[in-house]
Amino acid sequence: TFTKEEEELLESFSSFAGITLANLKLYEFATNAGIEATALMKETTDYTSGVVLQRTLPAVMSKNVDDLITRCLALQVPEDVLALSRTVNFNPLDYLVHPPNSDEGLLIVRLLVELFEDMGLINEFSIDQSVLIRFIIRCRSQYNNVSYHNFYHAFDVTHCLYLLLKCMADWELITPLDRLALLVAGIVHDMDHMGLNNSYHLRCDSPFGILASKTGQSSVLEVHHCNLAVQTLTSEGCN
Repeated sequence: TFTKEEEELLESFSSFAGITLANLKLYEFATNAGIEATALMKETTDYTSGVVLQRTLPAVMSKNVDDLITRCLALQVPEDVLALSRTVNFNPLDYLVHPPNSDEGLLIVRLLVELFEDMGLINEFSIDQSVLIRFIIRCRSQYNNVSYHNFYHAFDVTHCLYLLLKCMADWELITPLDRLALLVAGIVHDMDHMGLNNSYHLRCDSPFGILASKTGQSSVLEVHHCNLAVQTLTSEGCN
C-alpha cells in the first residue's frame, strides 16, 4: 500500500510527465511545420504582383556576418541617440534611409542590445553580446522589405515593450525571464511577413494557406512567425 504522501508525490510526478510530453509534441509540431513551410516558401513571393520580395539582407547568414558582429560590438552609440532611445520620441524610421550594413544601419541592431543591457538582462543571464547580435542579425535577415511589417516595425514593437516595462512603477517585479521573453518576442514576432493577412493566404490557397488548412490552423502567419522564431533561437550561434 502507498502512504498519502507517496500518492501525492506520484500524482505530482504524473502531472509533470504529462506536461513534459505535451510540450515535446508541441515543439515537434512547431519544428516540423516550420521546416515544411520554409520548403514550400523557398522563394517568398508577393502574390499580388508575382514579384519576389527582397529581404532586409540578401542571405539569412552571409559570409560577412562575423565582420558585422565585430563592427556592431565596436559601435559607439552617441550619448544623445542613446538618451533619445529611452524615450517615446525615438523613431527607428529615421534610420530606414541607411543601408542595413552601414554603421548607421547597424546602429538599430546595437540599440536593441542596449535595451537588453538597460533591462539588466545581459548580466542576469550572462548573455554573450556577440551571440545576441548574431541572433538579431539573423532575425533582421528574415524580415522582408514590405511597407509596414518590416524589421523597423519589429524594433518599434520591442522598443514599445521596453518603454512599457520601464514606465511601470514596480517594473523590477516583472521577472528577468519574463522581461527577456517580451523583448525576444518583440524582435521575432513578424519574421517573414509578406504584407498580406491571414484571410488572403487562406482564400488564395497560397502555400502557407494550404499548410494551415491541412493542420487546422487559422492563424496562418502567427504560426509561421513562431516556427521561424523556434528555428532561429535553436540554430547554431544564436542560442
